[in-house]
Amino acid sequence: MSLLVLPVLAVLMLVLMRSFIRRRRRQHQGLPVHGAWHIPLWVRQRWQNRRLLRLRRPGKNS
Repeated sequence: MSLLVLPVLAVLMLVLMRSFIRRRRRQHQGLPVHGAWHIPLWVRQRWQNRRLLRLRRPGKNS
C-alpha cells in the first residue's frame, strides 16, 4: 500500500503543474482563463433565482 502512495502523489503533482503552466501561458498570451472550479451558468442562475425569491417573501425580511 505504501509503495503506491509516492507514484500517485507524483502523478497528481505532474497533473497540477501541467494545468498551472497552461494557465500561466494563457494569461501571458492574453487569452481568457477560467478558474479551476468553474460553476456552470445554469447552476449560478438557479442560485440567483432562489436568492431573489427569498428576498421577495413578505414575512421573512422583517
